[in-house]
Amino acid sequence: MTAFRPGFSGDLTLKAGEAKSEAIVWRQSVAAPYVPSPTAYGDYIFVLLDQGFIACYEAKTGREVYGRRRIDIGANFSASPVVVEGKLYCMSEDGDVFVIKAGPEYELLAKNSLGESIMASPAVSGGRMIIRGLKHLYCIR
Repeated sequence: MTAFRPGFSGDLTLKAGEAKSEAIVWRQSVAAPYVPSPTAYGDYIFVLLDQGFIACYEAKTGREVYGRRRIDIGANFSASPVVVEGKLYCMSEDGDVFVIKAGPEYELLAKNSLGESIMASPAVSGGRMIIRGLKHLYCIR
């Protein structure tokens, strides 16, 4: 993951062994997931990794706040997480929705099962979360 300085123009290439430059605020070379997109909330970036781990980084510095924490043994993730009212919602391919506190300490708040595979990222609008499962479309309010 790389944080670029807003408004910079020109060569963005980092020199070998460097993690920042005039154009790049910070780079975290081990943070990026394969499929789910990272999610920013407040001062933090949450990175959900495909194989069931989550990590948290400071948005301004890239400093690791907490390293990889296993959410659930055997859980795999393709959907990107979303944050609603300070809670991070992570949908597994098995149809489980993990609710994690969106803060500087890892805290699993709940695990809820929809009973069918979830591969698509949810949408949030007007106080509702829309989740597309393998066979059903859910609206949670």
